[in-house]
Amino acid sequence: MKQTLITFFIPVMFLSINGTNQSNLYKKQSINPTDNIVGTWKLTMEAYDDNNNMKLDDDERKSGVKNSTPKALRDYKMQFNSSGTCKVEGRYNGTYKLTEEGDKKILTLQMDAYVGIGGKQIPASRHKYHIQSITSSELLLLAEVSGVTYTFWLFKKQ
Repeated sequence: MKQTLITFFIPVMFLSINGTNQSNLYKKQSINPTDNIVGTWKLTMEAYDDNNNMKLDDDERKSGVKNSTPKALRDYKMQFNSSGTCKVEGRYNGTYKLTEEGDKKILTLQMDAYVGIGGKQIPASRHKYHIQSITSSELLLLAEVSGVTYTFWLFKKQ
């Protein structure tokens, strides 16, 4: 009887410990803003993940829309403050949060509601980006919309 109980509890204990560790890998963990993200970033290129590998390949980079056209790309900027607040296009206010999901770094913007053209109330919105790379001068994001990632945004620090 004693042998049977030990034989039963050891695998059960292993599974519960192992299962707990694996589930923790997928929980969002907040990380502190780094000096690299704080500042003003200007969008210089938009490209599409044509092969859905979540990497900006050379062909995708070459076919990307550069900052010369359209006008929206020339004017698109994001400003991140050390306080966790942000401003998009110089006029839309919100907050940002950096988290890790497994081995992925995630940037989430929570934008405040605002009054749009013609007095139309624009509701608050949330935007999620996978940080592909970040240096002191360049930020590469992969936008996620409704759980699908397909657009790369390349920013240069101002």
